[in-house]
Amino acid sequence: IRVLETKLSTMKHGNDELFEVMAASGAVFVQVDKRGKITGWSKPAEVLFGYTEIETNGNSVDLLIPAELRNTHNVSFAEAMRGTEPIHRGVTCNAQRKNGTPVRVAIDIWAIPGDRAIAVFTPTESGS
Repeated sequence: IRVLETKLSTMKHGNDELFEVMAASGAVFVQVDKRGKITGWSKPAEVLFGYTEIETNGNSVDLLIPAELRNTHNVSFAEAMRGTEPIHRGVTCNAQRKNGTPVRVAIDIWAIPGDRAIAVFTPTESGS
């Protein structure tokens, strides 16, 4: 997370460097555009959530959010898109896997240049 914070604070345009850092970190990350459509997906996200990058690209991030949490997510997402500071640090909640099972995660969300946001998920239960 510290490497990501440093990269986000120095990043001006584009996301090639960010994706390189994220891929090297082994982080579970998802990038979304300002409409909440998934535009970036890490290999560890495939393992945690069960979706491939092809299945998620261009689809709503709602795939990962249990129905009962979607309204709260929409408010939080709108906040995250307003700035470049980490808006949510270590917020713990349930996410949803492809098979519908919940997974408990801590989420860190940042807005990044180009009207996008990136979320880093850390499973909080062993065996998740």
